Amino acid sequence: MPKQGNSVAKYYSLDASERLDLKNHDKAVNIFKGMWLRDPYIYKGPDGYFYYTGTRLDRILGGAKYDHANEGVEIWRSKNLADWELLGVPVRLSMLSEFDDLVERASKKPHNEGKALLWAPEIHSFDGKWYITHTTNSQRAALWVANNPEGPYKELIGIGKFGHRHDPTLYQDDDGRNYLLYRATDIIEMKKDFSGFIGNKQEIKPSDRKIGHEGTYMIKVGKKYVVFGTAWSTDKMRHGTYNLYYTTSDNIMGPYSERKWVGRFLGHGTPFKDNQGRWWMTAFTNGKYLEYDTLMAQDTQADKAYTGTKNGAMLVPMDISTDEKGEVRFKVKDYRFATPGPEEVQSFN
Repeated sequence: MPKQGNSVAKYYSLDASERLDLKNHDKAVNIFKGMWLRDPYIYKGPDGYFYYTGTRLDRILGGAKYDHANEGVEIWRSKNLADWELLGVPVRLSMLSEFDDLVERASKKPHNEGKALLWAPEIHSFDGKWYITHTTNSQRAALWVANNPEGPYKELIGIGKFGHRHDPTLYQDDDGRNYLLYRATDIIEMKKDFSGFIGNKQEIKPSDRKIGHEGTYMIKVGKKYVVFGTAWSTDKMRHGTYNLYYTTSDNIMGPYSERKWVGRFLGHGTPFKDNQGRWWMTAFTNGKYLEYDTLMAQDTQADKAYTGTKNGAMLVPMDISTDEKGEVRFKVKDYRFATPGPEEVQSFN
């Protein structure tokens, strides 16, 4: 760990009211209230713990302003979603074998003062190994492997070979075959140990239109593959609200259904089940924050980016089910996140 840099409280716990909301599963709960973070991700590991990570930039443990070398992947752990312990930062940009190339690429960017940034980390466990993925602002993504969630981690594929695979996520199918998904609709099969690619990438997308531009994720509900994608409600960058959509298929490679609605302000959210088997979706602030009623009272909600979530990591309760035809249905239980806004360009039933 760096000798200098940010200190971060090692423990975070919900208060009594927040614990009740968590128990009732009918209202969004902010598990890291007031903390600056983006792209919140929660994964329930085979050891029974929930693992949290997300974009933290220079606010990370041991980080410092303009110190790109210490950008990293901060890992938290919980047994109950209410009491969290910081495990540490097992991966930092400076650990990359091609770190100098990353810095050089970042230096040519006019924004962020030429600083390399680490975005959208995830943690997964397959076949006794732990994997971390993340992207960067330099058109490079990374994949790491370890024997346990705390590490130590090593690069599995160099960032030059891994390439520009924005918002990477991993999926293992029922037959044991492994896949990498990235951007919003790209998929490629990977080797058994995730050390390389098999074949060429394919695009899996809705039948009717573009699903979005980032934040892909995959789950399976019944016999249906569900692919999530993130887009702005107006189809214009940073205008409207940052929302989550989905498409389904009977085959992992498609064809997929039309684009369907998940929820408002849920862009780049990831779904997971709690200890009671109930579904939640993560959410974060992305845009100008307004209370829901204040936002809805505005004459326009399309002139800039708006959000209904404060700083922290929101857990939004939802039900995921299949109807009599086997189609996957989402029901967001907190009304603030449930329905499209008036600026939404796509009409949903």
